[in-house]
Amino acid sequence: MEIDGEESIKDSISLISFLSKKENLMCCIPGVTSRNGDKFITKTKVGFISIELNGEIKDFEVNNNVIKNTIEIQGAGMEVVVKTTLDVEEKVLKWKVEYEAKGSLAQSFRKIIDGQAEKVAKDIISCSLEKSGALK
Repeated sequence: MEIDGEESIKDSISLISFLSKKENLMCCIPGVTSRNGDKFITKTKVGFISIELNGEIKDFEVNNNVIKNTIEIQGAGMEVVVKTTLDVEEKVLKWKVEYEAKGSLAQSFRKIIDGQAEKVAKDIISCSLEKSGALK
C-alpha cells in the first residue's frame, strides 16, 4: 500500500537538518519502549489487541533535500516493511510511504493494519515537523 501527502512548512533548512539525523527518526516512532542502535521495540494496538513488535531502521539515506529510509518491523505473526521518501522543498514537505505487511496476522487484520500504518506515518511526520520547528 502507498500513502502520500504534503505539509506546508516555514523553515526548510531546520527541517532538513532534523530529518537528516537517524536518531530523530527513532525519537518520532510512536510507542518505542527501548532502543539499541538502529533496533527498537515498540508497543502498539492492532484493533483491540496490544502487541510488542521488534523494529529496525535498515536503510537511511540523505541526498541534499531528499531523505529516504526503510524500517522493518516484526512480531505477532507479521512482518512489515516501510519505505519512506521525504522531499523538502522551500515551503513544502512532500512525503510518500510505501509499506508491505506479510504473515498470518497481517492477512487477518489487513484493514486495521492499513489504518494503523497510515496513522503511524502521519504521527512520525507531525512529530518531525513539530520537533524541527518547521511548522507553518
